Amino acid sequence: MIFSKRCCAHSTRVKELFSSLGVNYNILELDQIVKHNWEIMTEAIQNHIGSLNWGYRLSLREKRVTYTNSCGEFMGQYKLKATNRKGQETFYTAAKFVIATGERPRYLGIEGDKEYCVTRNSKIPVNDVEQTNVPHIYAIGDILEGKPELTPVAIERGKLLAC
Repeated sequence: MIFSKRCCAHSTRVKELFSSLGVNYNILELDQIVKHNWEIMTEAIQNHIGSLNWGYRLSLREKRVTYTNSCGEFMGQYKLKATNRKGQETFYTAAKFVIATGERPRYLGIEGDKEYCVTRNSKIPVNDVEQTNVPHIYAIGDILEGKPELTPVAIERGKLLAC
């Protein structure tokens, strides 16, 4: 459902994006501006996002996926060093790693991170399977150059990449 004023430029861009992606949607056009209590809405949204994050973490734990909030550095193709806020280092070995950096990653020793991957607009160019031009390095989410900046898209790409 898209709520919009008839002349809202942002809702027009959202409609165009959904249409280009083949997403079905309904539009409810409003004749007047609806007044909101932004404090209540912000708190409700933050609580909802927090509950989603908890659900994702629980789901990861059930599937025996290790979640680590640390700075990572590749030590080889299948080995990663994770350093937490206290400076403790943990080494992981795996065939695949999922590294969530947020919108603006901090590059801490990933080979070729600045030289080969990141464009001037802080986006990472990838091929059709989200692979960068550095062997064994993939990227997903809002950081991708020329791809939709939508959280559900990033989540779906992460699931595909993890398979």
